Amino acid sequence: MASVEQHETGSASGTMTAVQQLGGAFGVAILGTVFFGLLGGGIATAVDHHSDGLRRQLTAAHVAPAAQDRVVADLRTCASDRAVAKDPATTPASCAALEKDTRSVITSPQDGARIPAALQSTATSAFKGGFGSVMKTVLWIVDGMLVLTFLLAFLLPRQARPEESAGH
Repeated sequence: MASVEQHETGSASGTMTAVQQLGGAFGVAILGTVFFGLLGGGIATAVDHHSDGLRRQLTAAHVAPAAQDRVVADLRTCASDRAVAKDPATTPASCAALEKDTRSVITSPQDGARIPAALQSTATSAFKGGFGSVMKTVLWIVDGMLVLTFLLAFLLPRQARPEESAGH
């Protein structure tokens, strides 16, 4: 602003403010896109991390190992699809498949309560863990952008340009 002529300071100030707001809007849009792009994979990975506990609960509910593999894979796909769904009110096809496979492995009324509870518990833990993991990744990206901005600030001139002669 120091190098702007006196009669143009209002325009320069308005332009600078508009560019800052535009940059902020683009920054939020880019970070939101990155976050939601990583979310499905982050939650699927979190389901993988919780799958051993789910398998133990399914074994206690007398679910065969092959059926366990199918239910865990269905849960992984359903959780990922649910996280990236455009419309949260609709049920993804993978979640309908999970419900179908879950009903097919239930062998007793007790298992009918234990298996859905185990799936719900695992899904809740996976969503929390996946969301936290993706949020940490996005925050590291923000940290990198802040460091880059700090370093780029050193490229700015240290002093205002000298005044030019009045007869330009």
